[in-house]
Amino acid sequence: IVVEDLIVTGFNANSPSGSPGSQTKWGVYICYSPQNCRISNVTTYLNGGGICYTGNGEGNIVEGCRSYGNHSPNYASGGNIIVLTPNAHGAIRNCLSFDSIKMGIRYYGGLPAEHCQYEGNISFDNHSGDLWMKYPSDTTVARNCVAGRALYARRIENCLFDYGDTGYFGAAQNSIVRPREKNFSEDREFADPLNFDYRPQGDSPYKERAPMAYSAQVYFVSNDG
Repeated sequence: IVVEDLIVTGFNANSPSGSPGSQTKWGVYICYSPQNCRISNVTTYLNGGGICYTGNGEGNIVEGCRSYGNHSPNYASGGNIIVLTPNAHGAIRNCLSFDSIKMGIRYYGGLPAEHCQYEGNISFDNHSGDLWMKYPSDTTVARNCVAGRALYARRIENCLFDYGDTGYFGAAQNSIVRPREKNFSEDREFADPLNFDYRPQGDSPYKERAPMAYSAQVYFVSNDG
């Protein structure tokens, strides 16, 4: 199954909506042990849930999607982009998520997401967690991601966030954890964070730890004027 280039909204209900869907109406919901499916360049907003694959999946991808404002009172583990585990050899990459009362972008279940890509995602203002891999995985790494606050994962590389690495007995590698930095300013260090451009400025000391690669095409005014 391939779902691409859609905008989906309005599938919401305060009353439980049965199964499949975990009592929730979703924008895009692919279920029953999905295999080798792809959801690409899809926008979901103001639904009971945004985008979801159910568990026992293999090779399922969510890429280049935007999901915001999705929430249902009937599914506590829902939110904007949710891939239930077990799921293996898939990906959630280059997605944007914000403003859910529940979760932002998440692998979720009692087993880890094995050998998946979790890269280039930006998520903020989600009340129950911005970026999250639960159960924690030793084979799937959060890379080049930005969280407004929490990024819960055991393995983290080149990400920007506030907290979440130590709770799963891990430690972020080569990343920027805002409260641990002295006098850190996104506006000073990155090209245009307001528009999600986290390439480091030419004189930034965070070049090697930034969530996006340095580019000589980033023109800047030096910090000393």
